[in-house]
Amino acid sequence: MTTDKAAKLTGFTVRNYMGVKSVAVLQWEKGKSGGSIHIELTADQCLDLSVRLLDQARILMLERPTSEQ
Repeated sequence: MTTDKAAKLTGFTVRNYMGVKSVAVLQWEKGKSGGSIHIELTADQCLDLSVRLLDQARILMLERPTSEQ
């Protein structure tokens, strides 16, 4: 997928329902349209997603341009 096809994440929440299930709500926007999607996650999926997002954050932080000093 190229970045021009990707929607922008505009917000998110994660809710836990009585310790039984976790639901992530992702708000998105692309051009003049947008919306949200509710995704039910298992414990394993939460762990996997968190590891992958932390890896991506580290990569993005390393690649971030720094201001000249």
